[in-house]
Amino acid sequence: MPLFDFECSACQHRYEAMSRSGEPLPPCPSCGATEVQKIPGLGTLRTHVPDGYSWTNPRFAGQNSTIKKAPKPHRD
Repeated sequence: MPLFDFECSACQHRYEAMSRSGEPLPPCPSCGATEVQKIPGLGTLRTHVPDGYSWTNPRFAGQNSTIKKAPKPHRD
């Protein structure tokens, strides 16, 4: 289940909670109000990529894709 940020309309308390699409939004843990708004999150920022998986690695220079295409069958 994804984790989202919410803000209570009654007390302006901000909190994180898990919420599925189509289900009611979780109530405020501070005051119990059900009128809450989903706040757009900043997302996850990946700060480190292990060596061998980075596109800046010289081994991958000049490659446009990591997916290798199968050769087309030759028809006579």
